[in-house]
Amino acid sequence: MKTVLHTLGALLLVPATLLAQGTLIITNEVVRLPRPVPQPPQTTYHLETLEMNSKVMGQIADVQVSQTFVNSGKRTIEAQLVFPLPYDGAIDKMTLMVNGTELEAKLLSADEAKARYQSIVRANKDPALLEWIGTGMFQTSVFPIPPGEKRTVTLHYTQLLRKDHGLTDFLYPLRTAKFTSRPLSKLSMRVVIEAPADIKNIYSPSHAVDIDRSGERHAVVTFEQQNVVPSEDFRLLFDTKEGKIGATVLTYRPDKSEEGYFLLLASPRVKSGDGEPQAKTISFVVDKSGSMSGEKIEQAREAAKFVLNNLRKGDLFNIISYDSSVQAFRPELESFTSESRASGLAYVDGLYAGGGTNIHDALLRSFQDLQDKKRPNYILFLTDGKPTSGVTGESLIAKAISEANGIKARLMAFGVGYDVNR
Repeated sequence: MKTVLHTLGALLLVPATLLAQGTLIITNEVVRLPRPVPQPPQTTYHLETLEMNSKVMGQIADVQVSQTFVNSGKRTIEAQLVFPLPYDGAIDKMTLMVNGTELEAKLLSADEAKARYQSIVRANKDPALLEWIGTGMFQTSVFPIPPGEKRTVTLHYTQLLRKDHGLTDFLYPLRTAKFTSRPLSKLSMRVVIEAPADIKNIYSPSHAVDIDRSGERHAVVTFEQQNVVPSEDFRLLFDTKEGKIGATVLTYRPDKSEEGYFLLLASPRVKSGDGEPQAKTISFVVDKSGSMSGEKIEQAREAAKFVLNNLRKGDLFNIISYDSSVQAFRPELESFTSESRASGLAYVDGLYAGGGTNIHDALLRSFQDLQDKKRPNYILFLTDGKPTSGVTGESLIAKAISEANGIKARLMAFGVGYDVNR
C-alpha cells in the first residue's frame, strides 16, 4: 500500500510536527503483510528555520525563501515540498535548490492545485491546506532526508503584486503553520522596497514590523522572532504618491445590512536624514549611594559612558552624581568636544558607591543648568533606589521636580538592578 503522510494534520501514526507554509509530503513505500509484523520506525520531521528575503520594485517582488527541515525520526524519509502560492497566475521564474543542488519541480495552476489539495485533505492528512484551495501550488520532485540530517530548501520566484486603491499588497503564506506542535526556532522576514515615487505609508496588518527609511523612495521592512508558531500570513501594504501628505482609505462591508469598516492610512513627507541633528542639552543624574555597590554601579557607569560617546558637536552636557550629598562634573553646562568627553569619561570612571540616597537635591540641581527653552533638554536619571537622605517623601519629591521644570525638560528615569523602587 502506498501511503502519503503529511505532518500538518491529524495522522494515524505520525504526529503533527510541520512548521511553515512549505509542506513536506512523505512518499516512502510501506508494505503490510497479512501476519503480525514489527511496526516500522516512526517518521517525524520539523522545520528548524525559515528566512524570507524580498526586493520589491514597483509591483514586482523578487522573493527568496530558505527553510531548513530536520528528520527527527529513525529512518530515511523521501519527501516532496508543497508550497501554496499567495496568488494564482502571478508567479514567474521559479527555481528550487535543496542543499545547494537544483531539483526538478513544477508549478501547478489553481485548478490543478485544487485537485492536489483535495486528495491530501480526503486522506485526512492536512486540513490546513483547505485554506489554500483556489490558489496555485508549487510541487517538487522526491528527495531523501536521512535520519538525524537536515535539508535546506531554497525557493526563488518573481511575483506580480496586487494593487488596490493605490495600495500595493505583498502577501507571504504562513497560515498553515497554526497546526504545528513544535515552535519554529527562527523566523526572519525582510522586504526591501524601491519605489518609482515617494513612499507615503507602510503598514503591516499581520505583524509588528520594523521600518527603516533611508530616503523618500526607499525602505527596509524587517520582522524576526525566535521559538514562535506563526499563525497568520505575512502581509505588507504600502502606497506611493507625490506631494507632502499621503493618505489612503480602504473600505470593507461584509454584508449590505452592516455598516462596515474603513482603514485610513496617512503620513507626512518623510524627511531625509542628510541634515545635521538638532543640538541638545543632556544632564546625567547618577545614583552612587551604598545600595548601588557592585554590578549596579558598573552598569550605571557604562550607561553614562555610552551616552557620552554618542554626543555630537554642539551638544551641552553635565554629570550630577549623588549619595547623601550632591556633586557635579562642572559648575555649569559643558560644550561637547573630544577634550570634554575625555574629562567626562574620567569623572564617570571615578564614581563609586557609598552613603545615602538624596534624590530630591540631585534632581533639583540638574534643573539649575537648564535655561534655554529653544533647545531640546533631557535629564537622564539612573537609580535603583528609595530616597533615604534629605527629602524622602516620594510625593513631595515629585511635586518639587514638577515645579522646578519650568523649561519643560524631558526627564527619563532608568532603573538599575532587579530590586528597583518603581
